[in-house]
Amino acid sequence: MNPILNQYEYDAKEYKDELVQLINKSGQDRLTFWLKNYYERSGNEYIIVHIQGDSICATAEILVKDWDKIDGIKKSYGKGYRGAQLVGLQFEIQQNPQSTEFVYLGIDSIRD
Repeated sequence: MNPILNQYEYDAKEYKDELVQLINKSGQDRLTFWLKNYYERSGNEYIIVHIQGDSICATAEILVKDWDKIDGIKKSYGKGYRGAQLVGLQFEIQQNPQSTEFVYLGIDSIRD
């Protein structure tokens, strides 16, 4: 029901900035994540995840540089893991006036 999340696509800076505020308000550790997709763009690799929490229902694009513990997602192009819960997903938020990025740090496990 968030007007900004409804107006923009998940890869738009406006969407990401709003999502940062919602994540900070809820707390990253209080959210649940599910894998939607994997893709490559401009030499970078991303996973797309659904995020759900008390006040959040959104999608995030997460840049992955280190495939530790999730290499299977990359090898299958996400197809074998779509809909899997990403338990304990950790990422950092890198934000500046030109861009906002969610960058993968680690994961506890994948529940398929």
